[in-house]
Amino acid sequence: LELGAMRACAENGFSLMTQTANPSKPKDQQAIVQQAETGRFDGLILTPPFSDRIELINAIIATNTPVVGISAGPDTQALVPWVGINDYEAGQAIGHFLAERGHKCFAYIDGPIDHRSAGMRLQGFIKALSHHGMGAHSVRVLQGNFTVKSGVELAEILLSSGDRPTALVCANDDMAAGALLSAHKMNLAIPEDISITGFDDTPVSRIVWPPLTTVHQPIRQFGARAVELLIDNIQSSQKIFGEIPTVSGGYIPFEVVERLSTRGMQT
Repeated sequence: LELGAMRACAENGFSLMTQTANPSKPKDQQAIVQQAETGRFDGLILTPPFSDRIELINAIIATNTPVVGISAGPDTQALVPWVGINDYEAGQAIGHFLAERGHKCFAYIDGPIDHRSAGMRLQGFIKALSHHGMGAHSVRVLQGNFTVKSGVELAEILLSSGDRPTALVCANDDMAAGALLSAHKMNLAIPEDISITGFDDTPVSRIVWPPLTTVHQPIRQFGARAVELLIDNIQSSQKIFGEIPTVSGGYIPFEVVERLSTRGMQT
């Protein structure tokens, strides 16, 4: 993400400054608004979960600072330019992928409760199961926080239950990597005993064993497109004093990448 944004900035005569913020600390969110108030920056790009914090976005808009959201939900999309994949359809794609391979009993490790795009992935996944005649009862959902640690801990709970699922879906690759570790510790064969999928197609998905089936998000392209949208808004705002016109964003294609962590069920 950062590399794509950095290159797009360089190509257009801008520089990029990144700032790490803790979503659980209100002072970090306030610091973002303060950055906008200083007028030192031509515009801001917000990543999840900040890109779904409407109060924060409105506060930035009030400073007349152009802002773009990455992987933002519908509420943010109505306010500012945005870029991302269709997380609902991506969740559906994973659901169809597994259901078409004969899986009928699932577990799902969700992302943080305030991460809208993660929630949309789960909604899409459940919708896909319904398409194959399976209801919400066919999947057990636990709330993770996108860390390897939460994947380890929650997978241990899910995989040690009496009705162990045949497929464990994780809302990002880090949690899926943690789930793989738990499965190995429990002496489960992957994918013979349990299929595991991730989401994002980050480098970790290719270096764990077995490599993860996952949804590829063109993260670098997100960064570049976010910069392009931001520059469009910066240039437009210079022409229309006192008004930050919104430039619509859009979805970028995703794909399910099949690797060795999943297999079809034998009939």
